Amino acid sequence: MELAAAAVVVFISQFVKGVTGFGSALVAVPILAWLYGPVEAIALQTLCDLLAGGLLLRSTLSLLRPLLLTIAFVPLVAGQWVGTDLLVLVPPEYAARAMAVVVGLFAIDLLIKPVRQGRGELEDLPEKPAAALAWGAVAGGLGGLAHGMIGAPGPPIVIYARALFSDRFFRSFAIQIFLLAGFSLIATLALKQPDSLFAASVRLPWVVPGLVAGSAAGAWLAPRVPRAAFSRSVGAILLTTAVMLAWPR
Repeated sequence: MELAAAAVVVFISQFVKGVTGFGSALVAVPILAWLYGPVEAIALQTLCDLLAGGLLLRSTLSLLRPLLLTIAFVPLVAGQWVGTDLLVLVPPEYAARAMAVVVGLFAIDLLIKPVRQGRGELEDLPEKPAAALAWGAVAGGLGGLAHGMIGAPGPPIVIYARALFSDRFFRSFAIQIFLLAGFSLIATLALKQPDSLFAASVRLPWVVPGLVAGSAAGAWLAPRVPRAAFSRSVGAILLTTAVMLAWPR
């Protein structure tokens, strides 16, 4: 029963990622943590994101910007290392409630303002990129900290990228940076939490069919779905999972 629930959650989360380029961890980790505990949930979701990111990567290569990725990724790795230490030190129920707060706030923001007015429309770095790169480094560090501790690097990086870049570039950048983040976090977990990573890898084959189907369906729908309607539906899903996570098991 737990594996069936996990498979459904992975399908929905990777569908969301296929459309937007992000959000899979925010959807999946709260429920997976409710099923398996925070550490194994983060490990399983990260393995899923690696596979899904690989499937989606080819469509983003024309918008690959190595400098921007590097500036965000290096502090992200440092943040992951600190965040995974905090995950082990903080009691699981506190980590789960912290996750619920982050997810809930992000959900409410999506419900209130699904498409923000005045967001950036850049398709590349600005002509004077220093400020954009500096804020990218800050967002990467905060995203890495969140990734290590609650399994969801998205909010800081999403807020940064949506403020500057068009939807097309934003989606491509999100897929690329979160794929790199997945590789880094798996390496960190292999060093710090090998038992949890092994348990997650045993469950992974059971959720792969849903992962592939969700990614493919989301990628097909991405250019067709109205942004505001989809953002609100994601917000509703996230709010539901936040309430579920905050409720004692």
